[in-house]
This record gives sequence, C-alpha cells and structure tokens, in this order.
Amino acid sequence: MTCGISLEACPSPNYHVSSLQLLERIVPEPIIAGRKSIKLDLQPGTYAWCACGRSRTQPFCDGSHAGTDFRPVPFTIQVQKIYSLCACKHTLTPPFCDHTHRTLPPV
Repeated sequence: MTCGISLEACPSPNYHVSSLQLLERIVPEPIIAGRKSIKLDLQPGTYAWCACGRSRTQPFCDGSHAGTDFRPVPFTIQVQKIYSLCACKHTLTPPFCDHTHRTLPPV
C-alpha cells in the first residue's frame, strides 16, 4: 500500500498515511480570526468571505491571502437579514457559521 502521494514523497511503499494526515499535508491550516461567529445585517449582493483568516476586514477578504494557497469564497445574499458568518475558518458550511469554533482546541 502506498501513502497516496507521489512515490518520491513517500518514505517507503509500505508507509501508510491516514486520510487526516494526508489532508493536513495538502490543505493548509487557516488562521483562526475569531472563536465566535460574526453577525452582520447583509444587503442583497455578492461578497467574498475570507477563508485564510489573514484579512483585516473580517469576515470579508482584503487580499491578504496573496502568496498562500487560500482563495476567497464568493457568496451571494438574496434577502436582507442578519447572517452569522464564520470567523474560525473551520466551518463545513462556508461562509456561514456552523459552530465548529466550539470544538476547536483551546488557545
């Protein structure tokens, strides 16, 4: 069994890498911008959610991801209301908060 990546990067053909270990190698870890949601009254329109956690205009992208593998997540709002946007950057429903921040390890 191979480790699921190029053989040059694999220590030996019998080396096993768990799916989580492989995912951590492939997907960079975002910076946790906050440990609670950001609630905003959004007007209809298209927005770009910061996925890297580096933006100074959280939860929106300001281009701070330049030079990383991160890209902003575009999303469209159809109805004006208060939305709960993710600040921890670990949500499974980007850009919206799914309370994953409650399961993150303490600082």
